[in-house]
Amino acid sequence: MRKLLILICLTLIPFVSHAGTSLGILGGEHISNSVHDEKATAWAIQQTIYSTPVDYVMGYLNEGHEISHKRDGIYISVVIPHSLSGKVNSFFSVGPYVWNSTNVAANKTDYTDQHGVGVIFGLGLKSTPAQGWGWEVDWSRILTFKNADADVFLVGVNYNFGSSSQ
Repeated sequence: MRKLLILICLTLIPFVSHAGTSLGILGGEHISNSVHDEKATAWAIQQTIYSTPVDYVMGYLNEGHEISHKRDGIYISVVIPHSLSGKVNSFFSVGPYVWNSTNVAANKTDYTDQHGVGVIFGLGLKSTPAQGWGWEVDWSRILTFKNADADVFLVGVNYNFGSSSQ
């Protein structure tokens, strides 16, 4: 219950004051950091709230369907942008990641579910037009503390509805 309350509070922080927002869809590859190094196609849908001095990102990440399991989750991250030019930012992001994993049991016919709260952090580049279409490239590391950790590489487009932090 305490984790849920913290997650709700983190969700409300961006709405206190923001200068703009964007919606994005990204796709790429998920690499499980386990003994098998399984790879899968990953995708995410996210909303960025631009504020000063940090931005906030809330999203859903589907880490793909590997042979042994599938995992997805929601995240809320604090993003620290750094302007490289007038319309391109590099960024560092970090925040909680609430995940659910469905795993294939040893007999290969049954399934087990795991869930938990981990951490997601990453680096990337993002175009930040005042309004309209932009792009994003990022790498994220997911630490679950119970399940296989993962690296996620995503590329995508976003639509900016207002001014962004630069």
